[in-house]
Amino acid sequence: MIVSNLKKSFNGKLVVDLPYLEIEKGSVYVLWGQNGHGKSTFMRLLAGIMPADEGSIQNPMSISYQPQTPYIFRYSCLGNVLLGSKGKDTAKAKELLSCFGLAEKLHTSAHALSGGQQQCMALARSLLTDGDLLLLDEPFSAIDAIRNDDIARFTLDYCSKSSRALLIVVHKPEHLGIFGHNRLLFSQSGLITVEKAS
Repeated sequence: MIVSNLKKSFNGKLVVDLPYLEIEKGSVYVLWGQNGHGKSTFMRLLAGIMPADEGSIQNPMSISYQPQTPYIFRYSCLGNVLLGSKGKDTAKAKELLSCFGLAEKLHTSAHALSGGQQQCMALARSLLTDGDLLLLDEPFSAIDAIRNDDIARFTLDYCSKSSRALLIVVHKPEHLGIFGHNRLLFSQSGLITVEKAS
């Protein structure tokens, strides 16, 4: 996927200005910047949820997107995760939920789960999809500190094994090290700087 001259403004203020980004299969980019600097807007632009004012996306990838506040449907925990595979991969869904500590919650209503459990459930659903590019907007923010880093490493490993590209917004400085040194740095001016590992 090649993103060129992508721009988005609100009320005359430029919030996203990305001159160029090439996303290859298996690549990982961390989105980093202060709140309000356009990270979530950029995610929505890539996901096609919001139209850009300018720019183009060539060689588009199939995309799976998990917003900051994940969608919770009126199904069981397992039923929500199975939506990621259109109900076809129950064994894999159970395996992911077990890895996230939700093996005992398979048939619990998703709305009865804690905030951290709902976020783990939504992450499992996202991982179960078959998109070539996974967009995750602060997917670990509600997960307890004890498991937070382990789940972050699991997510990276899972995407690496499937050669899926990953763009992820993180809220902990420690996660910059976990997800590597390819970064999209968001500024107050809206300009997004691409910083690639040498």
